[in-house]
Amino acid sequence: MSRGFRFRLEAALQHRVRLEQTAQLVLSRTVQGRNAAAAELARLQQELAGARRRPAPVGVGFDCDIRMSQLYYMDRLAQRIQQQQVVLGKRDAEVRSARDLLVQASARRKALERLRERRQLEFDDLAQQLEAKQLDELTMPRYARSAELGGQAYAPLYD
Repeated sequence: MSRGFRFRLEAALQHRVRLEQTAQLVLSRTVQGRNAAAAELARLQQELAGARRRPAPVGVGFDCDIRMSQLYYMDRLAQRIQQQQVVLGKRDAEVRSARDLLVQASARRKALERLRERRQLEFDDLAQQLEAKQLDELTMPRYARSAELGGQAYAPLYD
């Protein structure tokens, strides 16, 4: 029997597998960063909502300095929320980009795997044809010898 199937592009296929795994890791880390940014945004929004709901102390007169500090604090929270929304938008774009890279890496790997499968099928077909040819070569002389000796042309395989 001939040697087994060997795919000549196996090293390239393994490289593509590693590239796909790297793209998966990048996507995972990017999604984690995006989720952290979303959690920070939610925390800031809750903090701002809590600051807006805080009532003025009861029994204490109106103090302009305290009120100004509260308004300044809420204004800074609103600015941080806007900044965090920009960061979250950038992280969303990074996630989309990482996802696109993963899709491309997967497509490249799958293309090589399909090529390997096709070559494997071709190899198997060729091996079957070779085996059938060898079997025919083994059986044909027996029939021819039987016909030469005056026997039947369709002599049995066993003498």
